[in-house]
Amino acid sequence: MAGLQEPRRVTELSNELTRDIDTADPLGIVRRLCGSDAQLFAGWGGHPGVNDPVILDRLWKLSLKTAALLKENQDQKKNNRIVFSGCGTSGRIAWLCSWTYNRILQKFGHTPCFHYLIAGGDRSLIISNELPEDDPPKGAEDLKKVAEGADHVMFVGITCGLSAPYVAGQIDHSMHQPNMTSVLMGFNPVSLSRNAPIEKWDKTCRQVFLELETLSCTSDSAFIINPIVGPEPITGSSRMKGGSTTAVLLGTVFLTSLQTLLGQPILPSMTLPAREPEETEVVFDHSLSPSLSPMVSLLDCYSQTYQTVYRHSGGVASLLKLAASCICQPSGRLIYLGADTLGALGLVDASEMVPTYGVGLEEFRGFVAGGWEGCGNTEGDLSGYGKTFRVSLSQFESDVLPSLTDQDCVLCLHGSSQRTGPPHLHTIVNKVLASPAKCGLLVMAENGMSCNHLLDKRYETAVLIRLPYYHAFGKECVFAGFALKLVLNAISTGANILKGRVYGNEMINLRLSNDKLFERAIAIIEKWSGANEEDAKFALLRAIYKQDDAANFQYRPISSHITEASSQNMVVPLALLLAGGRSSVSYSSREKAAPVCQRSQGCHINGDRPNPWPLGHYIPIYLTTTRPNTLSL
Repeated sequence: MAGLQEPRRVTELSNELTRDIDTADPLGIVRRLCGSDAQLFAGWGGHPGVNDPVILDRLWKLSLKTAALLKENQDQKKNNRIVFSGCGTSGRIAWLCSWTYNRILQKFGHTPCFHYLIAGGDRSLIISNELPEDDPPKGAEDLKKVAEGADHVMFVGITCGLSAPYVAGQIDHSMHQPNMTSVLMGFNPVSLSRNAPIEKWDKTCRQVFLELETLSCTSDSAFIINPIVGPEPITGSSRMKGGSTTAVLLGTVFLTSLQTLLGQPILPSMTLPAREPEETEVVFDHSLSPSLSPMVSLLDCYSQTYQTVYRHSGGVASLLKLAASCICQPSGRLIYLGADTLGALGLVDASEMVPTYGVGLEEFRGFVAGGWEGCGNTEGDLSGYGKTFRVSLSQFESDVLPSLTDQDCVLCLHGSSQRTGPPHLHTIVNKVLASPAKCGLLVMAENGMSCNHLLDKRYETAVLIRLPYYHAFGKECVFAGFALKLVLNAISTGANILKGRVYGNEMINLRLSNDKLFERAIAIIEKWSGANEEDAKFALLRAIYKQDDAANFQYRPISSHITEASSQNMVVPLALLLAGGRSSVSYSSREKAAPVCQRSQGCHINGDRPNPWPLGHYIPIYLTTTRPNTLSL
């Protein structure tokens, strides 16, 4: 009943700054994303943001706790571990951050102690594995395995919407263990965390997270880090602002802890804290505490990196335009090539397209020099799982390079500190430049570094972003990586908008890969068809099972629906047609329909704003012709 529905979580709301993003040209898309990303630092709606004194106090206390655990490893030879965990994007950020922090420890002669977990294991770094995300006991089991033999474990569970059952199971386990510190990171008030029943479990996310919140008031082994940074620019797409905020918060806490341990500044200009506050001291105003200055300075570095990226909005828009000119083609592809952390970020961005926009596995790809070797992932080389997991440059050369056409866009990702990059990358790039593919260059440049060696007139578009900050501890490209994430998110999101996979700021062809996305699909159908919740769900089931009479499927567990739907494309658009009054639809021919959202019809890449026509009460329609009055599946 609509009157009894709870308020929607902030992370599931529509961002008012981007509600017309589907009508924008490439530069307009980037400018709207700039406004949304500003909320990461400015906060949203009167809630505490990342710069709020209450959040800063929690971050500082967590940093002190972390530094103490790291110090015990150094001085007392203890086996303390720090474990980051999450589903989808959160798990991928957990992987990248643990890899980065371990390399910093190794550089200074310390034993790595950072670990990560991702629901579904390492295969989920490339392809979402739906059912483990909704399995709390599996989450607890995975945590027990990684904690085995440790003296103390700091567990950091990341769930942007406070909605992941996998993480809830881990928090439920960790907060009842005497040798564990429990940290929950997300971007909703705890009171709005997900409260839906979970299959084969007797608790909800909200029950677990409220218990942790209560515990955090009295214990130094429980933390909740939940600044409110506003709705995503594409509704519910936590890979964007949620993922970026996660990277900022993890960096702020754990780089500061490493600075304390190592006695080395994160940046040459950053001083060490003058003192540590007493255990009983509570700091609510960072301007009064010299101890907080390195952490505040670090947040300022991230903020300045964000500002620098969007001062290059024109360049980012030019790369977006280049990518969209290929993605909007029938067989177009966008391919990222890079090395080290920057290459891995291309891998991550490409991996997020299937669940978010329902694209094919080959439409967005990422390749990194050296492949899985040296990527710091737990399971090592994943190439044996299939073509999609073959991510080295050698595998690009054998699998993809021979098939490149003028409908493909290859984007080369460089850091200026890499000089010419790995020799193989230079060789591969030259071969790509000689191919029919459209080739772009994106350079994250370190101040004072010449980039002339990277430039080549054969690139159709080349963009250089010179950053005020680049490395952390003189080695890891933390700030360059944050900048690159913002740019890649803009490029891939913009390309999908121009392809017609977004209406307003809603992703209308999401892949139903977990419980949360199943719920989101029902909400989208309700919103755009005018149907009530019950009818919207029934239309969704009809679309999943391809039967007009879906009554037999109504009482199956949601996991059954997800298993059936996770490999299907265009389920939500089909359900929209059904919920909107289309009583007769040819299910067998639905795969032939080309995704075109009416308001972005014609793929306005060159800056021509389309003229939206009145669309009636149901909006996103999959057309087989260009005539607005033709609905055909």
